Amino acid sequence: MFADAELADLIFAQNREFFTSIGPAADKSGLNLGTPVLDTGTSIAFFGGEGNPITQTNGKFTPSDIDAIVDFYKGRASWVEVLLNPFADPAAFDRLNKLGATLSRVGERLVSSCRHPFARLGLSERDPL
Repeated sequence: MFADAELADLIFAQNREFFTSIGPAADKSGLNLGTPVLDTGTSIAFFGGEGNPITQTNGKFTPSDIDAIVDFYKGRASWVEVLLNPFADPAAFDRLNKLGATLSRVGERLVSSCRHPFARLGLSERDPL
């Protein structure tokens, strides 16, 4: 398992790309979601509607991020899924726990470059697999 800050940054970048790419579509959906995406630079939040499983937030959850995220969801969502990668900032869990967040499950994600999935192993695109 490769678990480190570099991986945490890669997962965050993928989530940021996903949320910012669907933000304009959500904005035009006619669901009156308001601004669907909040990007603090180190955390990102998406609002897809009350009860929507894509109403999620991900990042390092710095104290200023948490303040912005709480403001972003206030009056919009009573429940938000927080995707927490402990390798992004190990203290983030404690900060979220102080807000009353509880751990509901531990997930995993396999991440690979779209350019070449085995680049970390030193293989090039021309190497036979």
